[in-house]
Amino acid sequence: MPTAFHSLVFQLWRRQNNALQPIRDKLGLGPGQPRLLVKLSQLGPCSQNRLSQEMEADPASVSRMVELLCKAGFLSRSEDEADRRSNIISLTDKGMEAAAIWQAECQKVSNTMLKGFTADEEECFRAFLDKAARNLEGL
Repeated sequence: MPTAFHSLVFQLWRRQNNALQPIRDKLGLGPGQPRLLVKLSQLGPCSQNRLSQEMEADPASVSRMVELLCKAGFLSRSEDEADRRSNIISLTDKGMEAAAIWQAECQKVSNTMLKGFTADEEECFRAFLDKAARNLEGL
């Protein structure tokens, strides 16, 4: 009997997470924080609300992460001059360096994961994962 699909997806996630956890620990980051740094590096300075929306994450969770990352020196917060009720979140030099290191390490893990895949197989795999993720939106 073949392994259940959800078990395979979880196994892949767990192995990827196990490969990346030492890097996250070395950078001094907690769960979810590397993703926030990378997203902010892609967006540039933005409001915490926009960051939550772009990450498709709970605003309260993002708020807690932002607070911790500011205290650790990865992020800075400044008043939004257009809307004084809002703050603009930016990466510090430390945050930019951590995001770049994380992205490079993720690429190495992805390259290892996809070793032996043809370009067509990689493209199909990416399309299948994207389609499966879209199918679960809103659940």
